Amino acid sequence: MHVEEKLGWLEKDATQMWEFRECLSNCGLMDLGFMGQRYTWCNGRIGEQKTLIKLDRVVANDEWRSMFKESTVHHITMSTSDHCMLALFLKKKHPSRPVKKRFLFDAMWTRDDRCRQIIEEAWDPLRGDPEFTIQDRLKCCQVHLQGWNWKFLHKTTEETGSLKKEINETLVKEEVMWSQRSRVEWIRCKDRNTKFFHVTATQRQRKNRIEGLWASDGQWYEEKEKIEEIILDYFANIYSLEHPSDHVVNVIGLENQVTPEMNDTLLKPFRAEEITLNQMHSTKSPSPDDMSSIFY
Repeated sequence: MHVEEKLGWLEKDATQMWEFRECLSNCGLMDLGFMGQRYTWCNGRIGEQKTLIKLDRVVANDEWRSMFKESTVHHITMSTSDHCMLALFLKKKHPSRPVKKRFLFDAMWTRDDRCRQIIEEAWDPLRGDPEFTIQDRLKCCQVHLQGWNWKFLHKTTEETGSLKKEINETLVKEEVMWSQRSRVEWIRCKDRNTKFFHVTATQRQRKNRIEGLWASDGQWYEEKEKIEEIILDYFANIYSLEHPSDHVVNVIGLENQVTPEMNDTLLKPFRAEEITLNQMHSTKSPSPDDMSSIFY
């Protein structure tokens, strides 16, 4: 499907790859991804003529993926074949451990007047305790918002269900009216965008979830602690020097590009009017405090 799915020898035909992607798209099929080695076929040759390709894959439509949300595809090496065996598991092989979700300020809350009131009460601007830092105030806001969200979401879900019934009944009446007045049956689609967004969010969660990693010793690990260790070791290695040098950089003769006036300006403290959040995405988290710009 893509250029990076082939390694070695001649390049793949871009037209064929595009036609295959179009075929899957027209059929409403999506690749389920994989765990294990990247390529599924090898031509068995050595040297420059050796070719590795991700030739085999498992695809499914949105309805199937919604039914089997925990499904995973594993690439298993076969000694008697030039293809990998693709094993499809409908459920995880091991029970998943409860994962503490990261706090996310929901933009939906801003549409309720009580949200501002809860933030002001939790922030407690009149409290003069110097030990009650900004981080403590943000943490207090998170706790209060999470408690309120459970009640708010429960009520919102009930209201949404009631409104959906009312809206659907109105849409049915409208469809019957227009069907009666039209000579063609053109009102067929009963899908709403809500289903599309739900499938998209589910796919993003599947894509962001790390099921397992290959370690430097060539072993595959799925344990959470081992995955964290592999990630830390990887970045520790790439950001460290294995062979540090004693070379000194000679900057004599280089012309200064930053004038003393420019340097003084750069070293000045930030002023409130210089700080802007206009270019930030309103629902993204710009810093470790987990508060998106819409909160501020």
